[in-house]
Amino acid sequence: MLKIIHHGLDSTLGGIETYLNKIYSYIDRSNFHFDFIGNNNICFYDEFRSMGSNFFKIDSRRESLLKYRKQLNDLFKLNYFDILHCHLNTLSDIDPILAALKSNCKVIVHSRSAGMENSIFTNVLHNINFLRLPRKSITMIAVSNEAV
Repeated sequence: MLKIIHHGLDSTLGGIETYLNKIYSYIDRSNFHFDFIGNNNICFYDEFRSMGSNFFKIDSRRESLLKYRKQLNDLFKLNYFDILHCHLNTLSDIDPILAALKSNCKVIVHSRSAGMENSIFTNVLHNINFLRLPRKSITMIAVSNEAV
């Protein structure tokens, strides 16, 4: 069974949440298992739980960056996942990617947005992390050429 952990879902209903709910509703769950980084505020929480998904709560990086990074590293050390699938609007936070790679977990970075209005700080982080991202070690996909 392929164990996939998803990162980047939100409490606000959007395309990512709807897409994953449809996929997981129809996929052969004897061959694929979805887990999520997040808490019970994520859209479709009850539906995903009823299909066997686990939710791993990680504290906000705004509260404590060191605690956030430790929790991510511990998550991947203590649990086995075949793939981390990141659904991202920006690369302002690549810590989940780096934590997964340390534990030899394959990573898919799925760019979901093109031309979003972001703060200057978010744009600076995005550009720095784009250079830091170990692109040879991950699979990068996008919903459009503009979202790359």
